[in-house]
Amino acid sequence: MAEGPQVHRIADALRRALASRILDEVQLIPARLRPLERSLVGRRVADVEARGKHLLIVLDRGLTLHSHLMMWGRWEISGPSEPPRKGTGRVWARLRAGTRVATLFNGPVLQLLSQEELATHPVLTALGPDPLRDDYRREDVLGRMQQPPWARISLAHALLDQRLFAGVGNIYKSEALWQARLHPLRTLDSLRPDERGRLVQAVESTLRTAYRQRFGTLPRRLWRTVGPFAVYRRSGQSCLWCGTTILRLDTGRATYFCPCCQPATAP
Repeated sequence: MAEGPQVHRIADALRRALASRILDEVQLIPARLRPLERSLVGRRVADVEARGKHLLIVLDRGLTLHSHLMMWGRWEISGPSEPPRKGTGRVWARLRAGTRVATLFNGPVLQLLSQEELATHPVLTALGPDPLRDDYRREDVLGRMQQPPWARISLAHALLDQRLFAGVGNIYKSEALWQARLHPLRTLDSLRPDERGRLVQAVESTLRTAYRQRFGTLPRRLWRTVGPFAVYRRSGQSCLWCGTTILRLDTGRATYFCPCCQPATAP
């Protein structure tokens, strides 16, 4: 699944291709959206933004095209006559503005929202703070951490709840917990104030580094020898800090951690 850093990168590419341009051609594959195609032609793309893992293509006159890529979707930017990349899948949407074409492959979430629907959307309005957005405030996350339902559930589950942190997925969950030196099964209400602060800073740093580097959290000079990540999918290998063998924990989704650097109880 595309996580926050990748979705923000996609939003950047769509913004460069479409923003301030008029849609000359619109193709929407879902049957429920096909009647809207003609009404969208001629509209100007005001902006493209990411909210966590959600993409919003903002059009003039109060409409927004909302997509979520889940595990299979992808947006591709091309010229009008360029064939799609091999293996990209089934077209869900095609937006042409001048010489640039944005194509959504494999969906699976695509909906057109009015201003009122956007303002009351049950998922979008419930999203937590996104460290990659300009409107992010660390205080908002620290406040949420002390509220139900997050306070008493494991960190491995809490970080995946988009209502706490928007944009964190399975990869950056493991990376942030390792960076913060916190065990995945500890709960938020077990953390001291300094540990909560360390966790928030680790999530911010992990997402921002991954966005800057397009994917990995480790310095690029280590990618050939170690890989792009410190612990994710590195079970059985050595921790980069202490040399202890990295373990894989089944928490519903695989979680990777160092049992030495991330002790199960507070030091």
